[in-house]
Amino acid sequence: MDEKNLKTAIGKRFAEVRKTKGLSQVAFSKQLGVSSATVANIERGFIYPNMNLLYYLIFKEDVNPYWLFSGSGVVFALPKDFGPGINLDKHFADPEVKELIDLLNVPKVKRSLLSYVDQLREIFAADIAEYLKSKPGAIESSRQAAVNE
Repeated sequence: MDEKNLKTAIGKRFAEVRKTKGLSQVAFSKQLGVSSATVANIERGFIYPNMNLLYYLIFKEDVNPYWLFSGSGVVFALPKDFGPGINLDKHFADPEVKELIDLLNVPKVKRSLLSYVDQLREIFAADIAEYLKSKPGAIESSRQAAVNE
């Protein structure tokens, strides 16, 4: 799935959460502490929800993050195991990331969310690899831009 389609899919699921709660975009934006334009842009697939919004949806509203990112499973309820291979107690795959998180003393809740995102990356590694193969020039240009900074 390309990035545009992923944003659109997540946006539709974001809208589904809002509609299930019986809220307008304005009311939902007030509940989330963001502008109604932000909610509209997420729902239209123009932008991804940021970490604060993901945190709120997952930990305050009990939205299943596996469903939010993949469309599979139940919308609400926060099971201990979010989906195939997902377990919040799992250690980070990259030891440097784990070391940095330990060094920064990241709170347990945020560690759980970061761990989930790390595990999603592992699950979708084949999709990511396929996407990167389709955009070989983009990788080199971003690496070159990083070197030039």
